[in-house]
Amino acid sequence: MAQDSRTRVRHDSRIALGSKPRRRNSHDRRHPPFQRSTAHERPPRRTPCQPGPPAPSTSERRTPVQPSTKQRFTLEPGVLTAPCVRQQVGSFLSGWSNGQHPDTKRNRFLDLHHFAAFVLHEKVPPPDKRDNTRAATVLLGLLRVQPGHAAATGFLEWLGARNYSPQTKVRKLKTLRLWARYLYEKRAIYRHLDDFPIPSVASLEALKENASDSCPPSTPREVDDAKHLSTEGRAQAHQMLEARDQAIVNLLAHSTLDHTQLLELNWEDVDFGQHPMHEDDALAPPARVQVPRRDGHKYWRRLVPHATHTMRRWNRAYVSHFCAALPDRPVFSTLTGKRLSSSRLYQITDG
Repeated sequence: MAQDSRTRVRHDSRIALGSKPRRRNSHDRRHPPFQRSTAHERPPRRTPCQPGPPAPSTSERRTPVQPSTKQRFTLEPGVLTAPCVRQQVGSFLSGWSNGQHPDTKRNRFLDLHHFAAFVLHEKVPPPDKRDNTRAATVLLGLLRVQPGHAAATGFLEWLGARNYSPQTKVRKLKTLRLWARYLYEKRAIYRHLDDFPIPSVASLEALKENASDSCPPSTPREVDDAKHLSTEGRAQAHQMLEARDQAIVNLLAHSTLDHTQLLELNWEDVDFGQHPMHEDDALAPPARVQVPRRDGHKYWRRLVPHATHTMRRWNRAYVSHFCAALPDRPVFSTLTGKRLSSSRLYQITDG
């Protein structure tokens, strides 16, 4: 009893002297653990599809601009206005351009704006009104629904019509390839442009010099050129187009020739040897084609038997339609003998 009184006096004296009582432990069984108020709980983490703040290194718009109704190529529906896509592309664009020289960054953003203006059939906005994220989203939306070879080829022709230098054309195509590769590595798309052949500066300069002598490119609606023909003439024209398209697909699949080399071929660059052209058997020697190097000089390249057989069949179809295969005429042409355009070639190969 005396011990309890002494303990009570000692405890009262500590309270009188202003000392703090013993701090309660949350694991003490005599007292329940501390409960955090629900008013101070941490907010849930934002999902990727919820709108967030824009990337600081790119210019943004609070209200995205709607795409043009006259766009040249189809994009993924709603890709230019979806907030989650804009947030994701803005983050990718910041990572892609991080560490680049300011001049390099500015030029690459301008290249994306030019490509977006071509695809959407719009004008390039002034510098103070450019939305880099929207321009970068165009290539993403394009590659999500279709291969980008036809668009890249048409973009090259669009640049040529505006008298851009060959060096600028090559740089812009490389920018598209690098941006597509970055999106592919981030798993934002499942296509890239690594297999798109970028022409050399020397070949672009040669095409620019011969632009006055060359014929205008063909249009995708080549069948319209045969409307004025008779029924028999239209049937022959369709057979010629089918033989040409099949030859292009087979040569790309069974030879080392690429799209640009096929377009630049003339009949003087094809050598069938001394074997008669009306005969087509296994004893025929392999055909040779003359293709340019990067330095502009040409060299002969042999074709495998299947590609040789394809080239011989196409030569006979060409002669049957045009009566002769003149040395200075293109190997792959339209119904009127004009050189096939690169955009039309990619439309054939992409199906």
